[in-house]
Amino acid sequence: MKLVVKLPKDKPPFIGIVFDHESDAEKVNQNLITDHKYADYRIVFEFISDWVNVKLISNSIPAVKFYNKLSYDKEKLIAWFYITKNMKGFNFSQLYVYGNKECVAKTIAKQKLFVLKVDSYEVHTGEPDDFEPANVIRATNNKNRLYEP
Repeated sequence: MKLVVKLPKDKPPFIGIVFDHESDAEKVNQNLITDHKYADYRIVFEFISDWVNVKLISNSIPAVKFYNKLSYDKEKLIAWFYITKNMKGFNFSQLYVYGNKECVAKTIAKQKLFVLKVDSYEVHTGEPDDFEPANVIRATNNKNRLYEP
């Protein structure tokens, strides 16, 4: 599985988890969409070696969902953090790849798109050296790669 981040035009910044199999993307945590779509959510990013763990947390349900050992594009993520650091309001989705396109999963139970509104995010534990100011500046110079047409 991997973490993807995007800055789609005219939409909130995007955080997505790409699953290896469509069926997993449709089944895992589908109760969040079917039963708790409008709960308050936040994301915690935890860096461990070359991986990132993502926690989707809701204090209003309460619930914590784990997405562990995700691969990610370091330069793109650094730029995304820099651009979104003072923003509130994000879209979070579970995705799968069909052909060469990332698609938003639908829940098996009710065929609803897996999209949740997330209020905020936090970056925790052992941020990689890539978060040094020089690397952030270099990454943000390439920020156009983050925007979706």
